[in-house]
Amino acid sequence: MKTVFSMAAIAALLGVVASGCTTIAQPKPIKFACSKLTKKEFVEKASQLLRANNYVVVEANEETGEVEGNRVPVYTGIGEGLQVNGPYVFNAILDGTTITVNIQTVSEGKPIKSHDETSSPAADKKNFMPILVKLREMCN
Repeated sequence: MKTVFSMAAIAALLGVVASGCTTIAQPKPIKFACSKLTKKEFVEKASQLLRANNYVVVEANEETGEVEGNRVPVYTGIGEGLQVNGPYVFNAILDGTTITVNIQTVSEGKPIKSHDETSSPAADKKNFMPILVKLREMCN
């Protein structure tokens, strides 16, 4: 018995296989209004919040209003119950009167999971929600 596959079927199969190997998480932007802070104030305060929450600030640009921080993985549990959360990249930009935040888990420098306030597990949220709450407080 001879099996014949169309070129379209082969291309579709290869596309499915390739996409599984190179999946990059799409950002889930968190946006909220903020008219009380200048870009300079925002960058200073966001940088302080990131450091206070164990992030390393890798970018703090007062001209663009952008702050980015990285946090190493957090390991909890032992043995088969070991849970790894992170490493995280937290990026926030104040553009006019809106703050846009993207939080992602990365692996080998590529985003593999995006986080937000509604669908992320509690174990991940505890690593970024304190920052979001404080940023919102500063803006209100």
